[in-house]
Amino acid sequence: MPPLRPTLAAAVLVVFALPALAGDRTPLTGPELNELLSGNTETWSTLGAGYYDPSGAIEFVWKEKPGSGDWKVTEDGKLCLKITEWYGADFNCGWTYFREDGDIYSLNLKTDKATRMPGFAPGKTF
Repeated sequence: MPPLRPTLAAAVLVVFALPALAGDRTPLTGPELNELLSGNTETWSTLGAGYYDPSGAIEFVWKEKPGSGDWKVTEDGKLCLKITEWYGADFNCGWTYFREDGDIYSLNLKTDKATRMPGFAPGKTF
């Protein structure tokens, strides 16, 4: 049997090393997510941000248009938003959050897409 070529051996090592190189995802619990959001503004992207009032109200700006609604966090760590113009009259509990490599990500449960959140700031910042 011929010896393994260095490129093949390196490729095999990379494939088996990938899980070790990937960051560990640590899901935020309900209380952790509530503490992260309550009383703070979360920057969603360059298009907008939302302020999570401790009362359960949310104020936001999206594409320069202001809006409002309600928010809550479930015990198992899902963010629920009730923004009538986006989701109708019911709460949409469509997001979880996790930490990975020092960053915080939001995971859209419908699309299974994780997005690194640009930032969180105390109080209402817009």
